[in-house]
Amino acid sequence: MGEGGQSLLRRLGDASVVFDSRTWQTHLLPPATTVVVDVIEELREQGKLSDEALAAALRDDLELGPRIAGDGRSLAHVAGDWHPADMTSPPERIGDIPLSRFDDYFPGGRVYIDYGACRVAVTAPVAELKAALHRVYGAFAYLRRNDFSDFHVGIHSGRGLRRWLRPTARFSIDGVEPFEPYPRDSALPMFEWGVNWCFAQRFNQYVLLHAGALALGDRAVIMAATPGSGKSTLAAALMLRGWRLLSDEFGVLDPASGLLLPMLKPVALKNRSIDVIREFSAEAVLGPVFPETRKGDVAHLAPDAASADAVGRPARPALVLFPRYQAGAALELLPQPREQAFARLAFNSFNYALLGPVAFHAVADLAEGCPAYELRYGSLDEAVARIRTLLEHEEATS
Repeated sequence: MGEGGQSLLRRLGDASVVFDSRTWQTHLLPPATTVVVDVIEELREQGKLSDEALAAALRDDLELGPRIAGDGRSLAHVAGDWHPADMTSPPERIGDIPLSRFDDYFPGGRVYIDYGACRVAVTAPVAELKAALHRVYGAFAYLRRNDFSDFHVGIHSGRGLRRWLRPTARFSIDGVEPFEPYPRDSALPMFEWGVNWCFAQRFNQYVLLHAGALALGDRAVIMAATPGSGKSTLAAALMLRGWRLLSDEFGVLDPASGLLLPMLKPVALKNRSIDVIREFSAEAVLGPVFPETRKGDVAHLAPDAASADAVGRPARPALVLFPRYQAGAALELLPQPREQAFARLAFNSFNYALLGPVAFHAVADLAEGCPAYELRYGSLDEAVARIRTLLEHEEATS
């Protein structure tokens, strides 16, 4: 390769070496990286990859992964066989990794998250986001890399003086920033809202109901409701009582099979719900509280290990609920006519209008096949117990 601040790459036997003339450092790349080196050399021979483009990629995270900073982890990580030398076997979960070793296991801050229905590659070099991801995604599988990710997003520090003066964080997807920067100490809410936006705007191979979804075994309850109804709080309580969380936000309905797919994310709790869930169960793992966001005080409940281990396991819809919390109210179940259930489900969908007849038939099949109730409640314990009884009764009579 050329000089003038570029990186030089040479194949030596079974390994390769890189010299970065900008930092004046040499990096030994282990044999596991040779597949990547071969591709690079082939592209260069075909004139499809210039020295300048390769240097930029190696230095600036554009194509080949994390920035090379002194130990040659970048290309090895891309090859998929890299792990720290002192790691005899890979950890199973993100939470198994000491936070102090985050950058060792996720070079360049590149984290791969399997949500179930889709996978996301997130570049997260912002320190505040690393710590938050470590806590609220702790039960998720540790993935060294993905062969394919549906979305490529990033959270980066603000530019210019915003790195130091009232620091901000920027959310990007495929290099585009759809939102204004947000305070850097609130990087996690920005990341969660940004990923939700990606799902709602660009994930249209399934019908996306605005609903929580949980399962006992392979039978699922769908909880569709408008904001402020207590849906997320109820979903959190059900998970903490042994239900498998599929999602508190996206009921991912496969129109071909009629099954619900997991879209597992931390449960976003707001305002009073944070203390309610903290008091509801000592097993609740909550992230930091972010005060006075655009949605009020926000904290995120980490999904449990059982839910994270089952992200590849769909469930069959068995019950539809429209929950509504009312302080001090006695529990009340109101059966919903099928046409009313259809209308409320379609209304609480992110992409019903976009998918047209596909969504029409999928939601109609759901409304026809599942009994539906409006659930008014004032006690989480009563609501959780009643939903379990209701699902077991529907299973016994079906």
